[in-house]
Amino acid sequence: SFQSILFNAYLSKRLELSHFAKKFSKKEFASIYKLDKKDIDEIYAQEHFFKLLRGDVLCHYPFGKNFFCEDVAKESERFEQKDISVTGLLLGERAMKAKDFALCLEDEIFKNFYLFNPALNGSRRFLWSYLEEAKFKYDEEKAQVSLEFFLQKGSYATTILEELLHTSNSD
Repeated sequence: SFQSILFNAYLSKRLELSHFAKKFSKKEFASIYKLDKKDIDEIYAQEHFFKLLRGDVLCHYPFGKNFFCEDVAKESERFEQKDISVTGLLLGERAMKAKDFALCLEDEIFKNFYLFNPALNGSRRFLWSYLEEAKFKYDEEKAQVSLEFFLQKGSYATTILEELLHTSNSD
């Protein structure tokens, strides 16, 4: 659960970055994240909500090997086609660490906890999963909505519902 808490904090950080890229101008975004113009242009060129970063650890979806995001435009296309997804760190000795700006963001969350690496195996988990077999049903008589969908292992339906309803689990 310790690894999950840190993973979720990192996921929140990445969602925040993606929301900021959607809501703020490039100039405002640059004042928050100290990135060069090329990095900011790469982020803003992505049509999908969740923004990939140079140095992210990506993985073929739904299974495959981890690799670094070096060409953001190319990997962004593959992300849109659901061929790959971005991963987040589960703290531990064997986990592949991100590079570049993605590593800076990881370090914001994990830096005080790297000392626990020797005691943990570590790995990476998808930060972004894709809904499969999604079904929607509205019962007009009861004024109720029913949603059905499948998610990959390690994904949480509550997170999907929070995003759809613009709430948090604690609401």
